[in-house]
Amino acid sequence: MTLFVILMLIALIWVNYVANHIPKMGRDGDAKGEEITAVITNRNKVADKSVILRARANGRSFKVKLKPTEAHLWIKGDSIKIILSENKKTYRILFNDYFRTNENRLREYALMLLEKKVNANLIAARIVKYTKESLESFKASKLESQRIFTFVSLMNIIDIYTGVTCVLGAAFLVWYAKTSPKFSEFVVPLALILLLIWVLYSSVGVCKKIMKETQND
Repeated sequence: MTLFVILMLIALIWVNYVANHIPKMGRDGDAKGEEITAVITNRNKVADKSVILRARANGRSFKVKLKPTEAHLWIKGDSIKIILSENKKTYRILFNDYFRTNENRLREYALMLLEKKVNANLIAARIVKYTKESLESFKASKLESQRIFTFVSLMNIIDIYTGVTCVLGAAFLVWYAKTSPKFSEFVVPLALILLLIWVLYSSVGVCKKIMKETQND
């Protein structure tokens, strides 16, 4: 079990490194050629993570990887402006302009995701104290689209990670009871479980903070 957990940790570190590497594709600062309109072809599924925005125009595919601080909610099928370089090989996707000019629509979309994906009867809702009435507080608040999207993402994470943590915790207890491992053997699995608990604790804290913001508006 210890070897399995170590491999999992290595895999998580590698995935985190790859996810946060930001290539220059779609960010040509010297692009001054033709401006075209492309259609966004994918969705941003989780807030506060690096993500690739993909678009298509005139049979050509475009993409740009956004940093966690840049990656706001967007709507699949929306139009986005792209400036091509003079040789048309490189380009700059104007994602910041898209987020700024479409904020009102994005906020309505975020509220739709909140109503559709956050179940008031699930574990996360009970921990954070989110109720059906809370949706009205979000609608009446002045929270921006990205803040609402962050809440939706973290609530889903809490539901999933709670189940994973319970399963791993139970497996750890059964394994510990049957094998009576040395400290060096169980410290890594225990650390993984504690890491999951910390992620849950942090996520719950952020969700409660956002809930409080809706009440202060």
